[in-house]
Amino acid sequence: MLDTGVAFIALSWPILKTIGYDPAAAPERQQIITANGVIEVPKLRIGSVAVGDAEVQDVEVICHDIPELAGVRGLLGLSFLKHFKTVIDYRAGYLDIS
Repeated sequence: MLDTGVAFIALSWPILKTIGYDPAAAPERQQIITANGVIEVPKLRIGSVAVGDAEVQDVEVICHDIPELAGVRGLLGLSFLKHFKTVIDYRAGYLDIS
């Protein structure tokens, strides 16, 4: 899910484990604000994140499990988007990341 209001890419614990990272061993923690208040989550760097042709190397992500009811396993935030020009046209249902 694209979220222009979050500072970091957020990936779930199972996703990070599947791609070879252990959030429990992350050397840093990041405070985030959730509906349940302020919490600390693991923050780490992963090799790369790609969406289509847009790719960022050595990118910061946080590990945060979005509630399962939302059906979302991660958020694409500003630690990725800040590297690109992003155009969102809600009426036309159009997203361009270049």
